Amino acid sequence: MKIAEPAYLRLVPNVTANRTGYDLVIATFSSVPFTVDHVQYVPDVGRHLDDPANWSPRLINNRLRFPNEVNIVPVSPVTISSQASGEEWFYHRVEWADMNGDGRKDALNS
Repeated sequence: MKIAEPAYLRLVPNVTANRTGYDLVIATFSSVPFTVDHVQYVPDVGRHLDDPANWSPRLINNRLRFPNEVNIVPVSPVTISSQASGEEWFYHRVEWADMNGDGRKDALNS
């Protein structure tokens, strides 16, 4: 499998009906800031471990600038910032955990 400029990999649970397993999500980015990059995935990667040369990544998004680690966002409403200044926020990694006991997951980021 050939992927140009791979940066972050993550196994995420496959949520397709009637299947279990994991998809391999691949975020790519160029060393040139603010260029458009890609996020792709290989579905059910565990079922194809014996033949990685024939993995066929599928496109998730090709309009992101400098995507970092990809993860699943919780179902509940999420607010990353309450600032209305129009600033752009960049996070390399986000972990979701209920930090204050209110029953909603909070974004813990770096």
